[in-house]
Amino acid sequence: VEVLGRWSALALPIILTLVTVIIILLLKDMHLSFLLPMGENMKEIPKDSFADFSFPLAETVLFLGLLSNLKKGDKPGKTWLFGLLIGAGFLFLSLLRNFLTLGVSMHQDKWFPSYAAASLIIAGNFISRIENIVGANLLLGGFVKVGVCLLAASIGSAKLFNEDNYRLFVAPLGLVMVALASIVYKNIMEMFDFLNVYPYYAALFQIIIPIILCVTAELRLMLKSRRERNNPPSPAPAEET
Repeated sequence: VEVLGRWSALALPIILTLVTVIIILLLKDMHLSFLLPMGENMKEIPKDSFADFSFPLAETVLFLGLLSNLKKGDKPGKTWLFGLLIGAGFLFLSLLRNFLTLGVSMHQDKWFPSYAAASLIIAGNFISRIENIVGANLLLGGFVKVGVCLLAASIGSAKLFNEDNYRLFVAPLGLVMVALASIVYKNIMEMFDFLNVYPYYAALFQIIIPIILCVTAELRLMLKSRRERNNPPSPAPAEET
């Protein structure tokens, strides 16, 4: 987890800088009129909000598997909330950039609208076709995300099999991940079709199971505390002189 944290500390400034540079270079191509009319499809807001919550915001539940690596006295809630706000803020700016640049209709017609928006960048006579920067961001961020998923899965598997060393599960689960990645979707269209089902499928792992585990852990702590109060340890017998 230390190596993953150091890599994240290295990649995050690069990702945020590239996103900021793309937004600045696209300012001249943005049109506020592309946001009009506002509030036209109010019925779609709850559904789209739930989809955005599930992917990617609620996926941060994976960081629960890494809490055991924190130092004593650290505040995981504050750190998680700070990171979540930064990530959500830049995702919002990227989405707003795509809407202002492409318009709603074109945005919906593109599989990867960020690529299409970045392809419009022409600065002077020498800076153009820099949409590969978006690919670099996806590569850097995707590497961290896959690393967190693999690490959380390894730690969870170790707990499941009562094994202290989670590193024994890293290689097998990594091979399973590679195998599934090649067969889980036949093409990109099938992947995007599954995104319509994913929020309801992932709610079990992102919301329901964590809540059940949290309630169960709290109940166990309450029962343990109550037993200790009702059955205090007997004092040690005095040594005979």
